[in-house]
Amino acid sequence: MIKKSIDFVIPQFTMRIPFMRRHVENLVRSIHKYVTGIDYKIYIVYNYVDDTIELPESDGKNELEALMELFGDDDKVIPVKGVDQTSTSGMSRGVLNPSAKGNTIKGKDGCIHAVNSKYHSEALTIGIKSGNSEYVCLLDADTCFLNEWVDDIMPLADKYFYISNSWQPGTLFKEANLSFDEGRGVAVFMFIKRENFEKNNLYPNIDYRSTAGNITYFAQKNSLDFLILKNNFWSRRHCDRWGISYEDTSPWRADKEYLKFEAGNFTGDVGDGYEEAWINDKCIIVHMLSHGRFGAHENNIWTDKIQQYLDNN
Repeated sequence: MIKKSIDFVIPQFTMRIPFMRRHVENLVRSIHKYVTGIDYKIYIVYNYVDDTIELPESDGKNELEALMELFGDDDKVIPVKGVDQTSTSGMSRGVLNPSAKGNTIKGKDGCIHAVNSKYHSEALTIGIKSGNSEYVCLLDADTCFLNEWVDDIMPLADKYFYISNSWQPGTLFKEANLSFDEGRGVAVFMFIKRENFEKNNLYPNIDYRSTAGNITYFAQKNSLDFLILKNNFWSRRHCDRWGISYEDTSPWRADKEYLKFEAGNFTGDVGDGYEEAWINDKCIIVHMLSHGRFGAHENNIWTDKIQQYLDNN
């Protein structure tokens, strides 16, 4: 029986490393703090490695043990066993890398992906099928809610096939020779009615574009409207880096910042930094980009900042 509630689905791969656990700890805390007026469950799908991979940063706990230590007393949080990533994973530059052995995979459209995109999509599907709520919210583990948002987003789920925090233009996917508009709404934050998965047998995969890109592909092929939130990722710097027209990204761009990461390297020296998504002139979510590429120093800068925000807002 479908319940009028929200299932949050959070794939997580690095629970064996203590400093990486802080991301999902902050995210769960932000759900409890900012999701009001509706029941919900939080499905943390833990992809895993076995003990054959030596992890210098580990404290010896496996993925489930770490989750139970964090959330064992939280009846809203449900750990779900995900995908074994041992065969392709290893240590790289001091970080647990899910594609350390150089594994790639090709989608139906010809795009070449790191194998972790496949694992991530499979974890999303496992999590979706674990719940029974009317609404599903897909989240990356390195996101965090910053304000209440349910009353802003939920009414839109009847109008739009899905709501996503950001758009990746099709021209990013070079192997597929796509147009700008043939891109994907990312599943870093994706809000969608359960029936859209179940009635269409449509679950995240990497057949088109990248992780969960098949959902956008389906919507476009069937002339279904979807909504991309205003987002501040596509700055001039990022557009120049990726060869994207700054003007073409204007429909989705929020030319403002809410959390300004002045500490450490988050002024843009580490990867892509971070992004925020906005609705009704309100910033609702922040996302640290590529957190799995970095070690304890960079990740602790981020999670300390997020923890301070949650303490004070």
